[in-house]
Amino acid sequence: MSFPRKRESSCLNMLWTPAFAGVTGFLTFYEVVRFDGVLFVKFIADQNLGRLVKWLRIMGYDTVLYRGPADRSFLRKAEKEGRTVLTRRRDMAGRQFAGTLIVVKHDRLEDQLATLMEALPIHPEPARLFTLCLRCNRSLKEVDKEEVSGQVPAYVLETQSRFRVCPQCRGIFWPGTHRENIRRFLGMSSPDHSL
Repeated sequence: MSFPRKRESSCLNMLWTPAFAGVTGFLTFYEVVRFDGVLFVKFIADQNLGRLVKWLRIMGYDTVLYRGPADRSFLRKAEKEGRTVLTRRRDMAGRQFAGTLIVVKHDRLEDQLATLMEALPIHPEPARLFTLCLRCNRSLKEVDKEEVSGQVPAYVLETQSRFRVCPQCRGIFWPGTHRENIRRFLGMSSPDHSL
């Protein structure tokens, strides 16, 4: 799979138009925030985009899965938290909303990711991969091997040296064979040593 290349910009506000295949309903301005050269984009997605949420978290993008109906409360939460709305509901594009709303038309995850990476300044960055908990969207904390002893299988403890823990759900993460499969899926060929 081939994803669009990284789109560089130092602008804080950028106007996006609905000219991208697979995307409708761009509204007003899209806020791009950089801190020490790192791009921060936050998303909120309706419950129909659970797989996309998981993959955005894998890529290190703060993404909330909204479990309620995609309604005014959904949009208010997005606006209050400064999040870009991702939804499958085409009727949402007609709603009054001061932020950015993207109607994701594609069914396949690969197409959804490619469309977002084409439309927004996001892309897979090695330093961001696997930095968020896939369950609760919190930043993972690196811990010593001794801190997870007895909580992971003995084989994992023997073969792995780096571990991260979610401060909320206490989930434990380590680099496994899935890491390379994910990197391949995202079109990232060069290996890195991050978790």
